[in-house]
Amino acid sequence: MSESYNHIIIGAGAAGLQLMLGLLNDPDRQQESILILDPDDKKENDRTWCYWEEGSGLYDEIVYKEWHHGRFVTKKKNITLGMENYRYKMIRSIDFYRFALKQAESAKNVTWKKLKVETVGQDNVVTAGSESFKGEYVYDSRITDNYKEDSSSISIAQHFLGWVIKTDEPVFNPEEFTMMDFRENKSENCSFTYILPFDENTALVEFTFFSENILPGNEYAELLQNYIDKVLGVRYEILEEETGIIPMTNYPFDQGNKEKYMKIGTGGGWVKPSTGYSFRNSQRYIKKLLQNIKEGKPPGQNLLSSRHRFFDTIFINVLRDDNASGEILFEKLYSHLPTRLVFRFLDEQSGIFEDLRIMLLYPNLKFVKSFFSALKP
Repeated sequence: MSESYNHIIIGAGAAGLQLMLGLLNDPDRQQESILILDPDDKKENDRTWCYWEEGSGLYDEIVYKEWHHGRFVTKKKNITLGMENYRYKMIRSIDFYRFALKQAESAKNVTWKKLKVETVGQDNVVTAGSESFKGEYVYDSRITDNYKEDSSSISIAQHFLGWVIKTDEPVFNPEEFTMMDFRENKSENCSFTYILPFDENTALVEFTFFSENILPGNEYAELLQNYIDKVLGVRYEILEEETGIIPMTNYPFDQGNKEKYMKIGTGGGWVKPSTGYSFRNSQRYIKKLLQNIKEGKPPGQNLLSSRHRFFDTIFINVLRDDNASGEILFEKLYSHLPTRLVFRFLDEQSGIFEDLRIMLLYPNLKFVKSFFSALKP
């Protein structure tokens, strides 16, 4: 006999745990049982999540650092980002795990099992090791590599190496983050350095690519070291390291959704294809998901904006076919438009006329070609 739950969440990452918190805080769901399945105990600080947000937000009490000012840099331009009421916020995964685990432990309706899911079968029966569970709703964050083999979709990746460094002399402005710095990029690729300063001597410095090909591991370290030596010009020690590969693709991860089964997180297409951001997106999708359940609809219905995914397809198509043009693409975005509009567009909150204003920044042949390519079924 399978144990039965109202909600089974496969994977205790950012999406799965935010969904659990959403269910716990939904007045209509507070008596319903929740099962979390993940083989990891979530005791390590294994990543950071960043996002921009206007005003206060759901997770401000665990925000490790926030910045009121931002900068975008190329070899020719040094652009101040007009943040207005926006803040760029960073959450360490360990702080988020502890925050979510504390709420899970105090809730009588949450069960957490350290198990790896093997299959989700008929009638939402989930098997994990020798155990099986039946869910009224199942939310699955597992990601498969099918998107890499799908010739009808476009896929690149955000891949990076980041070091938290401590310098021997003050070099950072702790009130200002750097969204992108292209000064020491790898010229044939869309590559840049991303900087999150914690104080005058400590920062996360990350060398990042938006491209198809993953590099040998030592190349990331060489590029990162080159940036620190040439641009910062200081002696330093490495305190922490993080690496990652995040898919940036228009592959329809949600095509396997059913009436009461859906993919979530990266495995559900919740990563913004043109930026690689997902943490803030998850909040919006979960709100819509819970509203769908309340209205008796499939939870994954109309979650993703087809119009904004169309524009994402144009962007990643250009980056795939002419990767070195990424610097120009992002420079136009941040130098010709108010930062507020850029954030609204990337948050999929912009209107059609705002979207057209952005697309008119790119009247050249590459974007025209990509536009019509994106129209193909």
